Amino acid sequence: MPEAISGHTSYEAACILNPVASIDSVTVTFHPDWGNNGIWSINLYAQEPGNQENFYLFNWFRNGVPMSDSIQEKIVMDDKFISGKYIAGLNIFDIDNTHKWETLKPGDTITLQMSGITKGYLNFISQVQQAGFNIPFFTGPPANVQGNVGSGGSGYFAAYSNSYATTIVR
Repeated sequence: MPEAISGHTSYEAACILNPVASIDSVTVTFHPDWGNNGIWSINLYAQEPGNQENFYLFNWFRNGVPMSDSIQEKIVMDDKFISGKYIAGLNIFDIDNTHKWETLKPGDTITLQMSGITKGYLNFISQVQQAGFNIPFFTGPPANVQGNVGSGGSGYFAAYSNSYATTIVR
């Protein structure tokens, strides 16, 4: 029998699996005049369906290694300004060339992952990201982050569909 936490031994959560648009392509562009040592941008090309209100989560990989591997590095957005439009080179990620662990090199394989998420999951990620940047430091979050786990649980159970595109840095 599992040990009870706050009097509960089981938790419930549900999530709708939303579709996601297919990515046509992804490009990587170096901007030498941005920042101190230049900025790489990862740019999305896709047709946004516009059939309903859509919400997206983005991750990126370099040579198969996840680079947006913490919740603070994930990008989330709604389709408010792109609904039903062709997305022609929307800048999704900026990579600071100053940080040598992120710097891209010719021949690197870059993969962009676009996920169709729920509004609830977008709100959860946004709340966690905002709670992580408190001033003064070491203070608690301005409010409790709202998840979807019942019976006193915390966190978020998410289901999402994915679309991928890959390019090679020239």
